[in-house]
Amino acid sequence: MLACIDSLRAQTEAAAEIIVVDNASHDGSDARLAAAFPEVKLIRLPENVGFGAGVNRGAAAAAGEWLALLNNDAIADREWLERLLDVATARPDAGMIACKIYLDRERRVLDKVGHRITVDGQNFGRGHRTIDTGQYDHLAEVAWPDGCAALWRRDAFLHLGGIDEEFFAYADDADLGIRFRIAGWRCALAPRAVVEHRHSQSLGAYSPRKLFLVERNRIWLTTIYFPLHLVVLNPLLWLWRALRTVFAGSGGEGPWSQVQSGNRLQVLRAILSAQVAGWLGAARQLRKRARLGQTCGDEWPQRMHHLLRESRVSIADFARGRIE
Repeated sequence: MLACIDSLRAQTEAAAEIIVVDNASHDGSDARLAAAFPEVKLIRLPENVGFGAGVNRGAAAAAGEWLALLNNDAIADREWLERLLDVATARPDAGMIACKIYLDRERRVLDKVGHRITVDGQNFGRGHRTIDTGQYDHLAEVAWPDGCAALWRRDAFLHLGGIDEEFFAYADDADLGIRFRIAGWRCALAPRAVVEHRHSQSLGAYSPRKLFLVERNRIWLTTIYFPLHLVVLNPLLWLWRALRTVFAGSGGEGPWSQVQSGNRLQVLRAILSAQVAGWLGAARQLRKRARLGQTCGDEWPQRMHHLLRESRVSIADFARGRIE
């Protein structure tokens, strides 16, 4: 946390304000932060309300045209904010500005450069765990940014309802990014804006709890936004992806290969539980779908079709962990 704030205070483009939302931490980090950085606005929450709700509390307390969101486990390059704002100024059609996120800056191992999505609704960072050779530096746009580090137009963020707090964590950035896109906003990329992400400090990279949330929220994301024929076919599409992912994992490829063998039964139980929880909550997501026209406009289904065409990654490539 303190290293994250240090990186923000060292920006070449000074932030108008720095707001930290403490989601009911019990490790004394809030007191250490208040002592080290008295100028930071600290919002202490009495209970852990989840990533999205925490962000929404911070956004409501903020002022200014843009919201720069940065996870507490991310370290921003000194020019991160300046590079983001340069692109924002040049792109009035963009409601979101994505940046380049590293797992290991020194070795140039990428975490993600924006996102792509499968036909069954699973989204994943493009370029994950590949070496940065400049292969994304030519991109002017991506589908949407990662919630770890990005710039969001504040008035659009508030108009579109902010992050869906029911998601609690994971895929909530995809939900928000899709809402921006179907409302007509673009997502520009600032490849020279860089952060390093010390990944999944809260729940662990492939913990059962994380995978439960990822899979449950995938179903909800699909139910809210995807064409109805893909919603109906979703269980079959998910099963096909699951089989392809396990098969690729047996050959040492893709996300399944990164799950420790001793945890795999626990992980499978979590994923199956997520299927049940996801579909039991589908009726609530359909009610959200029915309200999309009010905030995103009546043309949102056509924009969603276009987004799926331009940002879709094949199930086979996802299973092998090849998201370019």
